[in-house]
This record gives sequence, structure tokens and C-alpha cells, in this order.
Amino acid sequence: MINNEPHSINNTGKEYVWIKWRIIWIIAFIAGLTFLARETETASETLVGLGQIHRVIGISLLAIILMKLFVNNPSVPFKSIFFFWTFFALWQMLTTSWSTFPAWTLYRSSEYIILVSITAYCANSLQEAKQLTKWINLIWFFIGILVLSVWLSVIISPGEALSPGRGIIPVSINGLFPKISSNSVSMYGAIIGIVSFVRMRYTQEMKWKVLLFLAIVTMILSQGRSGMASFALGIIIAILLMRRYGIMVILGSLIFLLISFYAFDEIFLEYFRRGQTEEQFWLFSGRINVWEYTYHYFIVDQPWKGFGAYSAGRFLVLGNYLGWSSLHSTWLELAVGNGIPATIFFAVIVIYSWIVIIKHCLANYGEAFNSYFIEISSVFTALIFRSLFTTHFMVHNDFVFFLIIGTVFYIKSNTHKVNHFN
Repeated sequence: MINNEPHSINNTGKEYVWIKWRIIWIIAFIAGLTFLARETETASETLVGLGQIHRVIGISLLAIILMKLFVNNPSVPFKSIFFFWTFFALWQMLTTSWSTFPAWTLYRSSEYIILVSITAYCANSLQEAKQLTKWINLIWFFIGILVLSVWLSVIISPGEALSPGRGIIPVSINGLFPKISSNSVSMYGAIIGIVSFVRMRYTQEMKWKVLLFLAIVTMILSQGRSGMASFALGIIIAILLMRRYGIMVILGSLIFLLISFYAFDEIFLEYFRRGQTEEQFWLFSGRINVWEYTYHYFIVDQPWKGFGAYSAGRFLVLGNYLGWSSLHSTWLELAVGNGIPATIFFAVIVIYSWIVIIKHCLANYGEAFNSYFIEISSVFTALIFRSLFTTHFMVHNDFVFFLIIGTVFYIKSNTHKVNHFN
């Protein structure tokens, strides 16, 4: 008789470890939600208000957990790719010394480095690919919850959740509880759409077709242009990695027919303009003007070390400009806050991570569970594109990016295990 008891105990232990990590990520997810949006003046007067209490509690719990993990194994945040990511996070904290708003820089940088370290320990704890896929599914579930909250907002309070517009569609959808802008709604829809598109290729379950349809509807009604463009780019990468060239030919032919016979191009451009003039459209809703101002009057003035992570863009450059809380560009935000060298350093981390995952997908084509890495690659490509127009990768609640870096670490550390489930 074969004794399976040791194997059963081993599986139970692995499941228990994952349950603990799932709880940790749920805490991080809640801590990353925004329930009360604050104006820049209010934020500068009160570092932490009533609407941020859940955030402080959540981050504090994660800090306590992190201290225990660090005492047991202090080398983890300095392993492989995490060495460079941790170094960048520490640099952001160092900019507190010369920041235009030191308290804010320290507060936000602390949040970020805590999540970077939590990600390192989570990735280091993964013993098999099955645990990685559970992490992937958990993050997609979080994104799905955010999209669901937007639609609940529309149903419960349409007067507040539907913002008026001047385009073909007279309204755009937003999230109320938590607060989610229409542009973010579009990106969340894009992520769900990309994941659903990939999973449709590998399973016959109807739910992925339904989710893809709902994701597209969400993107259209949110009218987030960068989100929809990111979705299109992500789908193209997914098709290429899955080698479904026939789908690309069909989609290309369909678009050509629409443009040729139904004046689709005019409708499409009018939709994307959202009632703006051609000049406003090509200035990216005023972003170009702000970016030029940021470069000429701030980045050029202090290119090596910036004016303080997280604080420079919001409090020094923008002030109360149009109610903006960021420069709507990851790379401008990093350059003005951390300096050009740190921005290039971080860009290398992002590009390297993208190459590692793409190469893994290409090298493991046909493997049963390669679809998970195709999802990651496609979503990551979409996020890189959108990082040109909004802040990504550098904020404490960007759980998709944390998952991506964790995936890179897993690939580099467990290449022989990636497609084998124990």
C-alpha cells in the first residue's frame, strides 16, 4: 500500500501558506482604495484625514507583518530583480531630505517600499506554479471587484456616477465607493477584457465571452481613450503570443470594411475627441502644455535628484491646477520627483521585466499553463503604454505591477518549475 500522508501534509502546508498571503493581499487591496478624494490644498494642510484612516491602518498592519518577515529572512528584498527595485524605493525615501514637502514624500515612499518588500516575500514564498496562478487570479479578482463597484455606483446613484460629457456619448461612468475616475475605469475594463480574451482561447467557458463583452461596454461608456488604446495594444500582443494570426487578419479585414463602407473612421474620431476641438485632442486634454512647463521650469533646473518623490508634481508643479493630483505621466512624475537618472534606472527595470516575460512566453509556446504568462505579458504591455498618460508602477496600490515583478522573479528563480504542477 502506498502511503500518501506526507504528500497530503505537504499540500496542506502549501495551502496554508497561500491562505496567509491571500489575507495579506486583501489587507493591501483595502489599504489602496480611495474613498474620499482630496484637493491639493486640503492634502497639504492635513497629511492624513478621516478618509485615509483605512489606508493608515492597512499599511501599519502590513508594516508589522513585514518586520516579522524581515527578521526571519532579511535578504529577500535584495534578491534578483528585487535588489534593483528595493534600491529605487530606497532612493525615493532618500529624496525626503530635499523634498518640497518632506512629510508627504516620506509618507508615500514608506507605503511604496512596504508593498515592494511584501511583494518580494510573497514571490519568494512561491514553491510551485499553482501558487503563482492563484496570485494571478487573486489580482484579476481585485480588478473585477473594482469594475463591479463602478456598475453598482451607476445603478445605485446614476446622478453622481454618470459624469456629463460633450461627445457622441453624453456621459461617462465613474466609481463612487471607492472613488474611481473614468480613465481608471477604462483601464480596469481593459485588463479584464485582455484576460478574458486570452482565456477564451484556452477554455470553452461562456463566462469569459460574457466578461469580454462587459469589459468592452465598460471601456466604451467610461470613454477613457488611453485605456481603450492600451486594450487594443494588449490584444495585439496576446494574438501574437498565442500565434492566432487568423484572428488578426479577421479583425483587420473587419476594420477595413467598416472604414470603407460605413464612415466608421469619422464616427470613431468623433467619439475619441469627446467633444474637444482638434487642437485640444492633440494636446491630450492639456497634458502637453503641462509636460512642457514641467520640463522647462523644473526638470531642467534640477535634473539629477528631482524635487522629492510624490510631492514635486502635485504640490510644486501643479498646485491647484485644474484639480489635477498628478502630472498624468509616470515618467514626468518620476523625473521631476526623483531626477532623470533614477527615472532611467526605473525604466530599465520595467523594460527588463517586459523582455523576461515575453521571452518566457515565446520559449514555452504550447505549454498548458503558458496562458497565464501571456495574460501577464499582454496586460503589462497595455500598462506600459498607458504609463505615458497617467501614473503607473510607482504607487502603492498598483497591485498588477507588483504581480508582474513577482512573476519575473518566479521565472528567473524557478524556470524549470514554471509549467509543471506538483
